[in-house]
This record gives sequence, C-alpha cells and structure tokens, in this order.
Amino acid sequence: GFGESLPCHINAACSDFDNYRNQIKGVFKYNGCTAFFINNTAQDGKPLFITAAHVYNGPGVTGEIIDATLYLDYQSQSCENPPNEPTATVINTRIKLLNISSPSSYADADRVLLEIVGEIPSHMIYLLGWDRTLDNLIGQQMVSFSHPQGDIKKGLKPTINARSNVVIDGYLYNQSGIIESGSSGSPLIDHNNRVRGHISSGKTYGCGENLQAVAYYICMYYQWEELAPYLDPLNLGSLYLDGQDYALPVELTTFTVQIKKNLIELYWQTVTEINNFGFEIQKSTNLIDWDSIGFLAGHGNSNAPKDYYYHPSNQLIDKNTYYRLKQIDSDGKSQYSKIAQVVFTVNQFQLQQNYPNPFNPTTIIAYSLANDSQVDLSVYDLLGQKMSSLISQRQGAGIYQVEFNGENLPNGIYIYRLKTDQYTQTKKMVLTK
Repeated sequence: GFGESLPCHINAACSDFDNYRNQIKGVFKYNGCTAFFINNTAQDGKPLFITAAHVYNGPGVTGEIIDATLYLDYQSQSCENPPNEPTATVINTRIKLLNISSPSSYADADRVLLEIVGEIPSHMIYLLGWDRTLDNLIGQQMVSFSHPQGDIKKGLKPTINARSNVVIDGYLYNQSGIIESGSSGSPLIDHNNRVRGHISSGKTYGCGENLQAVAYYICMYYQWEELAPYLDPLNLGSLYLDGQDYALPVELTTFTVQIKKNLIELYWQTVTEINNFGFEIQKSTNLIDWDSIGFLAGHGNSNAPKDYYYHPSNQLIDKNTYYRLKQIDSDGKSQYSKIAQVVFTVNQFQLQQNYPNPFNPTTIIAYSLANDSQVDLSVYDLLGQKMSSLISQRQGAGIYQVEFNGENLPNGIYIYRLKTDQYTQTKKMVLTK
C-alpha cells in the first residue's frame, strides 16, 4: 500500500521519464500489482490489458468474466514522495479472460491478457504500443513502471544484459530503480515507446549506493502465437505498433438539468459519436439507487455536435433529485456521465400537476412557496364538497410534496386547491380504479 515500498524507488513523475508520459498513463494498479493497457492493429480502442498470470485471481477459464477493481493515476504529482496518499481514479468494473499462458508450452510466459467488458472509465487512458521482435535488446537501457508493494507508481531504468529462453534480464544499478513484490506485470518499454515484454519476477540485493537488482521480463516475441489473435485481429502480420489514446466512443461535453417553463429539462451535447446506440436516462433521490426513466436513441457515428433534450414524465420538482446518463454502444458496452442535480430557484408560488394522473389510488401533489405563508391544500369533488384536507399550517419558502390517497373515493374527476396568503390555484386530477 501507500508508503510501503523501499525508499530508493524513483517516482514516475520524475523528469527521468518525461519522454514516457503517455506510457505512464497506460500503467495501472491491479490486485496489488501492476498491469498495462495495450493497443491492437484494428486501433478500435478496445480496452485490452496485460499482467502476470499469477496476479490474476479468476478460475482461469477462457471467456470467464469476473469483477475487478482498477486504480488509474495512482501516483505522485511530483518527483518527491507526497506526505499524504494521492487520490486514484478507481474503476469497479468487469473483465473478461481472453488468454492465459500455458505452462506446458510457455514454461516462463507468466502472462494473462484481459479485456474490460463492464463500465468503461470516463478517464482518458493510453493503449501502449508494442514490438514483437528481438532486435536491439542486449545492451539497451529501457524503462518500466510498476506499483511495488502496491505503492504509488514508480519508474525503473533497466539495462538488458542477457537473454535465455523466453526471458530477458534487465539489470538495475545504483539509482535506476528496484524490484519488489507488486512489480509483477509491469511493461518493459524501449526507446521507441513500445512494449517489448513484461515483468514476471525479479530480485533486489540492496537499496542505496550499492543497489543491484535484476528484473525478469517475458518477451513479446515468445508470446506472439497466443497474443496475435487479439493484438493483430486484422492479421496484418505487423512486427510493431505505436500506442494511442483511448478515446471514448462518445464524447459528452455538456449535461445539465434545468427548470424551463415549469418543466424539468435534461440537456446534453456530444461532439463526436462512434457506434452510439443511445442514452438511458437514470434518476436517483439518494445517489445510491438509480432507476431507469427513459431512453433516447443516439446518432450512431457523428463528428458534428449533437444536442439532446429530455423531459421526464414525472415532473415533480425535488431539490434532492439527481440524474445521470448511461451511454450504450452498439456492442452493449456502456459508460456513465457525471451526475446532474435539478437547478431551481424558488421565486414564485406554484401548484404542480399531480403525478401520476390518472391515478389509482395514490398520487403526489407538489407545490412551491416563494416565502413564508399560511398554506391550505384541499381536495374537492366537482360539486365543491371538500373530500380531504391535506395541509393546513404555516410553512416556509421551499418546495413541498404530499401524497393523496383516494382509496375510499369513487372514480371521477376531483379538484385540488392550493391557497396561501398571496396565491390561490386549482387543478384537476382523475381517479380511475
């Protein structure tokens, strides 16, 4: 956890790694160790990631889907260790096992390839490029990023000294970083900013001026037969591929909830859409339980701004009402928008239409008060006979709602009236049993 790694690590934010800012963004903490996102030749933004097989905690059956928690941006913002634990972007999602190394044919290939199939983070991540050749490795200084002991992200500068079977040895000297538990799964990145392998294990012999350590990296070259169907889905035979930003399929720039002409209006705008099936509108009163209240179809693919408007059928105004959007792709993947709350200013007396209407046998009546007032809210039949007194008291400025139960009344049209010191209004409602 935070602060538990040895003091001779180098923070990923240090200037040593200024040329690798995108690659740093693609490395994250998973199961107390390290994993990294990786690109594919279709360059379709599919969120694939690799880590060491011993880090994965699923049963190990190809195609299985399990819950997972990923920690993005878990790092210092400067070269110094922060005094307090930094805030990470935490993603609780679902992941699918695509391929796990087979000990019988890849004795040292401690690797698992996974895909996020649950909620996609709104946070921008980076899909690392790769190189599956063995050229120009020995004697080269590389970089690597990891979460030793589950700590914040650290950087390494290993020099490749030897290669045996599927493993290459990256030696670390003096202030070039060290290996600890939690470094497993971290990528080995060359001077072209491409992944050449990942850590399966390592050894550290000290911490300080006489530091010596070695990290054992599994080469992409020896894993390619199993990785090719996923990293080269177009079967291009590419020897290498550059990385790319993970762009969300739908870029949402605005999402607001306002009161316009006494109606709740949700408004949002997209600037780009890729395979956008549509938006499910969700509502909550406690920020925990969310109900689906509607759906608007998307524009599929678009590079031009698109505006969306939605008016909920339940128009009761409550300052504790929240909304969010669930954007759904054509392939079923989804992501959530930020949460928006009803924005309103109580500057007038108002009686709202009951909801639902018609009703059986209960309905909600809402009203707003611009200032302190005596309030009388009653229900009458069409002959003017009072059937129920709902409110008869003094109330302060604000928004209120009350439930009316017509269980003991016959079917028909009823009148409800709001009377205050300065305002009187009536509306009709229909009881249908």
